[in-house]
Amino acid sequence: MEYSNIQRSIDSDLLPMTEKQLTLEWAKLTYTNFHLFDKHVTSTSYSSNEDLQQWILKAKSLMKDIKMKGSHAGRNEVVRVACTEYNLYLPQKTADFISDPQKPLNIQEVVAIVSNPEWYYTNRLFHQNVIHHLVYGITRKTNNLWLIDAEREWLDTHQVTYTYTNCTRITDSRGFVYKLMNSTFSNTITKMFKRAMVSKLGEYITVRDKDQMILKIDNGERDDLVYEPRSFKHGKGIVISKKCNDIILPQTTTDIVMKKCQLSMWVKQCISSGMTWPQVCTKLKTIYTQEYQLYTTNHTFSTPMMMHKVKPVNTNHQQLENNESGM
Repeated sequence: MEYSNIQRSIDSDLLPMTEKQLTLEWAKLTYTNFHLFDKHVTSTSYSSNEDLQQWILKAKSLMKDIKMKGSHAGRNEVVRVACTEYNLYLPQKTADFISDPQKPLNIQEVVAIVSNPEWYYTNRLFHQNVIHHLVYGITRKTNNLWLIDAEREWLDTHQVTYTYTNCTRITDSRGFVYKLMNSTFSNTITKMFKRAMVSKLGEYITVRDKDQMILKIDNGERDDLVYEPRSFKHGKGIVISKKCNDIILPQTTTDIVMKKCQLSMWVKQCISSGMTWPQVCTKLKTIYTQEYQLYTTNHTFSTPMMMHKVKPVNTNHQQLENNESGM
């Protein structure tokens, strides 16, 4: 892409945050910038609605490019932070003969690591800080150099600079490229981590006080959920979890192996509610003895076994068993 060496200034708010705002009225007000992004356009004034429509199409293309580059840069930063600052590794299987643990290579592998119940619950509070940093912290001040660099690279590629107007706050000094990159990356990464955490852990972290789920909890629509405001290393957040009312215990040896994280969580809840370790062991032994006798009396081995619900002593304890979702 070749441009002349003359000064090429654009308004810091040239492009809006959504394509719906790319109206004919917007095109009329901003058409003078069209030639800066298309060497085939030689005039700074439009002569027809078709000219305006062409400018709108170009603007949509620019927005798509900005979002794509911002998302790519952000995902790379998540992987970098996961590897260099938290030394995260992919879980190794028993049959895996690779001698050295493998670091995540992409965002999907990072999400798989942090949504793994075995990793998450080994140090829940610290690992929540890790997740908060990866999802929200990397766009905060002092952590957002990658975002500033991505914005600068895009502007340099198109050989344009900002002209700032009406900057009354620090955030106003952020141009449309930065804002589009930040918004797109933040929305996609938040959804990605939330979906995985809800599915595998049954809880997730948000930073929005007016999160839709929080509003539903407050007005009683979701009385099966609770939320807890928290202060993390890189800012404030809110953990939304499912109430610990009923925990479904596995009832066979196979189920115990498959649902070991769920069983482990139930044991932790019982201990935190005041039960001693011998009491927990006795409770488990009673449950499995009763269920096994019932099973062998009334079922054949090809018949699926019913799951037994057990309530920990303190049902107000607000932690969630790992494998239940349904938010």
